[in-house]
Amino acid sequence: MVSWRLQGGTSAVLLLLIAALIPTFLLAAGGAYFAIQSKRSELEARAVADARILSQSVDRHLESQLDLVEALAASPALDPPANLAFFREVARRERLRHPHWLAVILLDPAGAWIVHTETPRAGRRAIDSASLRRALAARTAVVGEMRRGERGLWGLPVRAPVIRGGKVTYVATVVSRPDDFRSLIQAIRPPPGWIVSIVNQDGQVVARSRAEAQFIGRPASPPTLKARARGSGGVYAGRTLEGISTTSAYWLSSKTGWSAHIGIPRASFEQPLRGMVALIVVGLVLSLVMTALFVWLLLRDLAARSAQAAAIEQAVRMDALGRLTGGVAHDFNNLLMIIQGNADTLARRLVDQEAAQRPLAAIRMATDRAAKLVRQLLTFARGGPAEKQVVDLGAAIAGAGLAMEQIAGPSVRIDLQPPVDRLFVELDPLQLEAALINLCANARDAMPGGGDIAIAVERRGEQAQVEVRDSGAGFPPEVAPRVFEPFFTTKSSGKGTGLGLTQVFGFMRALGGSAAVSNGPGGGGVVTLRFPLATSAPDRQERADPAVPQATGEARILVVEDDEDIRAATGAYLRESGLDVEEARDADEALAVLRRQRFDAVVSDIVMPGSMNGAGLAKAIRRRWPALPILLVSGYSDSAAEARSLGIAVVPKPYELSELERILRAMAAGHPAPARYVAT
Repeated sequence: MVSWRLQGGTSAVLLLLIAALIPTFLLAAGGAYFAIQSKRSELEARAVADARILSQSVDRHLESQLDLVEALAASPALDPPANLAFFREVARRERLRHPHWLAVILLDPAGAWIVHTETPRAGRRAIDSASLRRALAARTAVVGEMRRGERGLWGLPVRAPVIRGGKVTYVATVVSRPDDFRSLIQAIRPPPGWIVSIVNQDGQVVARSRAEAQFIGRPASPPTLKARARGSGGVYAGRTLEGISTTSAYWLSSKTGWSAHIGIPRASFEQPLRGMVALIVVGLVLSLVMTALFVWLLLRDLAARSAQAAAIEQAVRMDALGRLTGGVAHDFNNLLMIIQGNADTLARRLVDQEAAQRPLAAIRMATDRAAKLVRQLLTFARGGPAEKQVVDLGAAIAGAGLAMEQIAGPSVRIDLQPPVDRLFVELDPLQLEAALINLCANARDAMPGGGDIAIAVERRGEQAQVEVRDSGAGFPPEVAPRVFEPFFTTKSSGKGTGLGLTQVFGFMRALGGSAAVSNGPGGGGVVTLRFPLATSAPDRQERADPAVPQATGEARILVVEDDEDIRAATGAYLRESGLDVEEARDADEALAVLRRQRFDAVVSDIVMPGSMNGAGLAKAIRRRWPALPILLVSGYSDSAAEARSLGIAVVPKPYELSELERILRAMAAGHPAPARYVAT
């Protein structure tokens, strides 16, 4: 009986244990299974998202390369008759500015090399003739097939036809290293073990996250090529070129035909299985705790990685856009200076020919407008500094009316409602105009069929309020809280950057004001800007542009400028004005001339090649010849603020040569430069 009871009790305990373990086992197994499936889905979703981000980064990089080679093709040096020596120098400088470029080549339409930044062998021809034919047929820039050059290096050609007079005269080609795309892979920060590849339109591997050199230029694996043929994106079972079995995500660009592939080794999905036995042993409670902890850590890690990837991508885009904008604005300022200088010279020479004065005046007016646009680009590129002044807000907005009408288009009517009293605020007028243009463009896009934009200016307490109202659909509730976020846009890809309202918000915050959006009572979107009023209105003398003291007589002037065209135009004008002018190409040559001759004043560009720039030259002159006046000119340079802080006058490009002459004569006669050119 006792034995039976023991056996029966043991059986009951075993049954209870089995009854407890079976649900635990099943729950742990089910939890492990669903955890694995959840992990798999999360990894696949992330891989697809990363592949899409990488594909978009590749598209932007290719578009940047196409823009750069088209800029080379548009070089004035290739206008008939082509100045090939000058073009080669331009190409060489561009090659140095882009370390990932292997060479810049100018071909004739038959593919023969005409200009090369390196030292080519005679009789060389284009290797990738297919892309050359495509560029000639399409008459636009194209990306070619990767080929290995004579030095054994893989190169990616980007070609743009040079079209003059409706005919293709040359084909500009930039050959870049494919390893430049590896930085795009690193920017998405793939987890260790993931295999990331970039494949071009011809199915060649351009860049990989590992064993890159071994596979560059080779065709992608058959599963990869089959997936590309199926559609624009998704997940497929693949095998890498090393033979590793993966679950791969991909994204194929419809614009370029390039694709991004992210392979996750199968072992990554099997890892949770090894924890299943431990989950069964420790029981249901520990299983639930560990699962909850795992999910929490996983979600936190994914959220952190997503935020980090977004921050990195935004920083890279803004930095690249800022550097590109600043470089273009600097070069464009030099072109405007050449146009302005030669127009001033012609105006002097043709002073008695009334028929020539009107077109010359139109050239100068267009140059002034272009200079304002360039200053807006520079403000965006370097984030300031703003040139604040006290202005009549109503008058400033009215002055921007033409620009707003041009951006709004003929189907949109703009109604300006000025304030009853004059409202004075302290701001940069160009930044105000840029903000109004952004608001009008945003309102125009909200009214695709046309409509009305009302801009009302009024006083609200100690603030000036500008209300921009459109007759569109207004701001949806889910959109309104995000309109000022960088890169947020409701427009389709390629039709908006999401930076317009962000710039408006940044402009208002820098002024100590505010920006808000709402919907009007009768419909339509409303953007409200509130500006702090200036403490006092400017008097007539403060608002007047201080005149430069008049001075006459001969003076010896040294002109220091690395751009030959600007130097020639400036020197010719000053000589015709009766000044004795010497010229120097850079700071070293200028110092050598100053040691041999005496001068009454020096005018120098800030951005110059050589051992020192214009600011460095000014410091050297102050140390050696402290009484010698020096004037700097600048289109775009961080050294301008440094020079002004030292009391050195800086005149912004483009400038009127007559104004430059008056300043130089006054400085040579012992008068100081106007305060507006010295104050920071």
